Amino acid sequence: MKTLHDARSQALRDRLRAAREAADLTQADLAHSLGKPQSYVSKYEIGERRLDVIEYAEICAALGIDSVSLLADVLTVENPAADSLDAFRP
Repeated sequence: MKTLHDARSQALRDRLRAAREAADLTQADLAHSLGKPQSYVSKYEIGERRLDVIEYAEICAALGIDSVSLLADVLTVENPAADSLDAFRP
């Protein structure tokens, strides 16, 4: 199942973008601190690119936010795509 555009993925992208903006950082500022091009930040913020767990942790560290708390918050978001699979479970 693709998860790039589900509700939880969108919530994660929204929260990472909000944290960047709250830190008063541009995409270029954050990318520089990560040693990446600006397009790296842009692509994960708009959903063109997935983040792996190490990248996610590095971004959270660069933003000064707790990765575990942020993920726990995101996991509370309803995910209709996953719920629709309940009919197929024993």
